[in-house]
Amino acid sequence: MIDNLGVDIIENERFATFIDDDHKLSKILSDKEKNVLITFSNNNRKLEYIASRFAAKEALYKAGFRFEFNQVSILNYEDGRPYVSWDLNRKALISLSHNKTMSIAIVLAVEPCFEKL
Repeated sequence: MIDNLGVDIIENERFATFIDDDHKLSKILSDKEKNVLITFSNNNRKLEYIASRFAAKEALYKAGFRFEFNQVSILNYEDGRPYVSWDLNRKALISLSHNKTMSIAIVLAVEPCFEKL
């Protein structure tokens, strides 16, 4: 059963100053996410990555979850699907999308008794 919903959209360019600033990155990205970020050589791809992770965490917050942004990881399965990695006892389904200028995230919070939908 769906417990709550969150959505966030953001301009990627807002994070242009974050690319080479580890202090700023450490406020919103987990260590796991920063390890993924350093694998990208293209700054546009880095912007999309940072912005989409920020949007995802904002959407999680809007769906009712409370956490420190750098303590939650938005990672991807091998097939590219995103997932939330954290120690909370709640499940969240997430979808991310981005283009050259914008990133969006949608989160469905589901009751913990459901393992798969």
